[in-house]
Amino acid sequence: MTKIKTKVIKQRIRVLEFMRDYDALKTGRMLKTTFPRALDLCSFQLEPEEVDALVKKYESTKDKNCVEYLKFSDDVEAVFTTKGLEKEPTLPVHPFVPPQEVDQNTLTPQEKTTLDLAVHRLAERVRVRSIQLTPQIGRA
Repeated sequence: MTKIKTKVIKQRIRVLEFMRDYDALKTGRMLKTTFPRALDLCSFQLEPEEVDALVKKYESTKDKNCVEYLKFSDDVEAVFTTKGLEKEPTLPVHPFVPPQEVDQNTLTPQEKTTLDLAVHRLAERVRVRSIQLTPQIGRA
């Protein structure tokens, strides 16, 4: 769940918008077969085991073939705010803080040396050939 919440908070993904389309009757439930599709639309890049765990966790008590996507959405979107805060403004708010290792990109000394060498070679080619990188970077 931390993986999903971290991606949601960094990319400001509204999970409910992707899942609502699969609930034509507006029951708050969707079929277990469509839940993985909705997760794929959110671009969470989850492993099949992770999807299965989510399906089991949010399995509907009323219909065993369905998933309670509203509960899932509420849990995930709790990273933005506490639900019901407009009705009870004195509720304590606990903001979601992504794990530290998510924000850190660490390189081994050998990888750092390779990266530095590549950057210096690129800088030298740009200097010698008078290449303008800005238009190339803007297209990406």
